Amino acid sequence: MRKFELVVPCHFGMEAIMKREIYDLGYEITRVEDGRVTFEGDEEAICRANVFLRSGERVLLQVGRFKATTFDELFEILTLKQLGRDKKAIAIVNTNGYYDDIINMLNRCVKEKFMFEKSLELFKVFDDATEAIEYIENYKGELASIKEMKSIKI
Repeated sequence: MRKFELVVPCHFGMEAIMKREIYDLGYEITRVEDGRVTFEGDEEAICRANVFLRSGERVLLQVGRFKATTFDELFEILTLKQLGRDKKAIAIVNTNGYYDDIINMLNRCVKEKFMFEKSLELFKVFDDATEAIEYIENYKGELASIKEMKSIKI
């Protein structure tokens, strides 16, 4: 079975309790941070964690990670891809419409000609984590062309 990096957010100060609950289910902790505990598990671990963890808010499947403490840093990866410095797939899992506002903002930026429409092709949005994982696993690493971006007529 495949192993996944699973993240369980919890209230601040509850990390030790969350850590114990995960250990009691038989899983190995990989990281403890303020307000979250990360562990490795398979498909069954996702189900078991959702049913048996009492201190966690939800179980998230981590498909990638980068540090973004500001809005600018969040979009820096898009810039790196646009400049041809990063080839990784960028997938946004929009569970229950969580990212609807930011996606609408990006679409409005295109509509108002503040951003090239081609920039929306730098990432893909999915409603289902399984589809996002499949996309990431099958991604060929196409680089965006800065010349192509510059040559777009507005």
